[in-house]
Amino acid sequence: MKKILILLNFILFTFSLLGQSRIVISEYLLNQTDKSIQWTINGLTFTPSDKEVIIYPHMHGFDTIYFQQTKLSETLYDTIFTKIPNGVELVLKIGCCDDMFDLVTKENYDERALLFKINPSLDFDSLDMSLLQYGKIKFEILNKPASDTLICSFAGLVSIGQMISVEKEYGWVIPCKTGYRDNIIDIYIIKLDSTIVFEAIDFESFECLKGIDLVEWQIDKWPINQEIIVKKFGLRLFNNEKVIIQMDYFTRDLKLIFDK
Repeated sequence: MKKILILLNFILFTFSLLGQSRIVISEYLLNQTDKSIQWTINGLTFTPSDKEVIIYPHMHGFDTIYFQQTKLSETLYDTIFTKIPNGVELVLKIGCCDDMFDLVTKENYDERALLFKINPSLDFDSLDMSLLQYGKIKFEILNKPASDTLICSFAGLVSIGQMISVEKEYGWVIPCKTGYRDNIIDIYIIKLDSTIVFEAIDFESFECLKGIDLVEWQIDKWPINQEIIVKKFGLRLFNNEKVIIQMDYFTRDLKLIFDK
């Protein structure tokens, strides 16, 4: 009986050590008093008041972050899909433009602080851009009728997307790294209508402008008409993964696939 208890305790102890990642909330984010913030990661809900939490990343497939922010009686919701690295310490910090959030490894967080300490004259934009971890993505739209044209946007503040009008191989694209950005890629899959103005990209000066049927798009009226948004979510790639974003246009089912 004693041996069984010892074995059981060992199994429980081993389980508690494996499959964990620790998230610490940055001091700046802790002191945000003008907004109410809440995260749910793989079913665990917490707020900045918790200061730090232990989460259990999925060994295979994607982790899901549901984010909720209330400011001036307006509540925003966001869903971010990610592959949280296992057994590491992460930091939750403020995101782009002093808003939302970003999730980075402690190593990345400390590297940024050290580089700025060594050389305070460093340009923040250049420094942050050099530390972004974006990877590559590819869109696959299933069961899309020929009558509808989609723009799959993947570049955040720079409104660049891939126009998908016919069935063919579109290949990999690289999200653009721009100033005042965080590591979360805003993915919009929108149906083209009269409110969208677009222009084909016919030069490849930057890596993120290389690809088939890439366009720069703008919306006549902001915010985007919810009726034309087919899918909207965030994507956080820690290790420069290659991810296929597969969506069934008929059912709206979304599937994210790691490409080995």
